[in-house]
Amino acid sequence: MRQTLVKVLHDNIEKHLGIIKAPTLIIWGENDTDTPIYMAEKLNKRITELGLNKQVQLVGAVKAADFLASLDIFVFPSLWEGLGLAILEAGALAKPVIASDIDGIKEVLNDDNAWLFPAGEIDKLAARMDFVMTNLESAAVKIKAEKLKNLINKHFNLDLMIEAYREWYEILLLEKSLIKNDVKK
Repeated sequence: MRQTLVKVLHDNIEKHLGIIKAPTLIIWGENDTDTPIYMAEKLNKRITELGLNKQVQLVGAVKAADFLASLDIFVFPSLWEGLGLAILEAGALAKPVIASDIDGIKEVLNDDNAWLFPAGEIDKLAARMDFVMTNLESAAVKIKAEKLKNLINKHFNLDLMIEAYREWYEILLLEKSLIKNDVKK
């Protein structure tokens, strides 16, 4: 996400935000150790210079559940990522998700349950944001968000994870007991 933000800072932010007709929210986590605070200051200065204070907001640390519940859409631009827990959290709340088309994210997201864009291609990100915001109340957007919610509930729920860990530990304990029995013989 940092690299995308750096690109926006050095690119023409006004051009990209002009594509998005709805208000935009940029989130800046207070405990983000990868992104130095001077970038937030630089971005805030750029937003003010361009007169985009009403369209773009920077926020500090937030309570994830409350914050995600307040969103219309969830955008996750990243150049590399593991699974992307924040995507699971937003998707579980049936929020429309727009994310980079990268390996870790594609383990959960596809064109049936989210809006993907090539990592670093801000014009395509902006176009997808505009499409989803413009069509937020449409059946197509709601169905896609619901598909993601169903997938997350089916494959990433707490009961399944507990069961998977239980099975894994049983296998480890069984292997350990077999090894002990072999050593005794």
